[in-house]
Amino acid sequence: MECREFGTTNEGLQARLYTIRNQNIELSLSDFGAALVSAVYRPLNRDIVQGFTEVKGYQNEVQYMGCSVGRVCNRISKGTFTLNGTVFHVPVNNGPNSLHGGLIGFSDRIWDAEPHEDHIIFRLFSKDGDQGYPGDLHVQAVYRLLEDGWSVTYTGTAEADTLFSMTNHAFFNLNGPCSDTALDHVIQTDADHFRRVDPDGQTYGHALSVEGTPFDFRQPHLLGERIDADDEFIRNGNGYDHHFEVPGCGMRTMVTCRNNDLTMEVRSDLPGFHLYSSNFLNGDSVHGKQGGVFPYRSSVCFETQYVPDAVNLDDAETPLLKKGETRSNTTEYHLCTGGINHECQ
Repeated sequence: MECREFGTTNEGLQARLYTIRNQNIELSLSDFGAALVSAVYRPLNRDIVQGFTEVKGYQNEVQYMGCSVGRVCNRISKGTFTLNGTVFHVPVNNGPNSLHGGLIGFSDRIWDAEPHEDHIIFRLFSKDGDQGYPGDLHVQAVYRLLEDGWSVTYTGTAEADTLFSMTNHAFFNLNGPCSDTALDHVIQTDADHFRRVDPDGQTYGHALSVEGTPFDFRQPHLLGERIDADDEFIRNGNGYDHHFEVPGCGMRTMVTCRNNDLTMEVRSDLPGFHLYSSNFLNGDSVHGKQGGVFPYRSSVCFETQYVPDAVNLDDAETPLLKKGETRSNTTEYHLCTGGINHECQ
């Protein structure tokens, strides 16, 4: 395990970067946002996530990149929800909606770090009323090396009924962080339903079948193959920015992503994942790793999570965490050499 300084935040706080490795994987993680800064697949000596050389890149250039997002990830419609008969208002910071926990979400804070040789524990305390959410909440993010990848587990313990739905917002490019496109990545998922979005990116209405739509990845398709299809919800998302519901429960494969020489399989015990094709990157980053500037659609995100805005939907499981309860959710990332048409063992 190695630790070094990672620059100072806009508020003058010192950030740190921790690196752990095994034979196949090297992870670098920051205490700012409990963020995944790099994930190197050592057999190919390739970093597969976009990120920055110091903390200000995460604050000033691409917010949320690689970070742990909460207390509730994704959007809450109009920044309003009802819990136990009480109406709560959280900050509106994305058009008319609240996004990724509010103005100062978990991704914008320095976490306490406890490093170990094969895992790192990050801890954060979110007090009652933080960003408008009810109840004191104790949070842990644990990144752990696996033989062929890594896992991240988010755990919340509530002192009052609240919402708890976290995700990791890594921006992946299997060609490396300087590649200018992820549209050549092949995507496959068993998800048979997806969630529509309005022009503000807000999830609404009931789930729709993927059958006959550009959202059907039950057979492998290039990410870029139908990304500009003449489809209402593709237009609303400016590409892919939609939640996919994966059948089953417990730990299972969410999605598989391949390029020509590498395969990544994402597994989770959450209800599904949000597919985001980095439609709002603009190529103007100046602190990108390896000189990367991160242009439009140069990466892809697989944000495992509950259905966005589930608290305001009739047909989705609300991520309610009750007083005195603890809940954990885990996502695993498995890598193997061999790309398109290759199956990892």
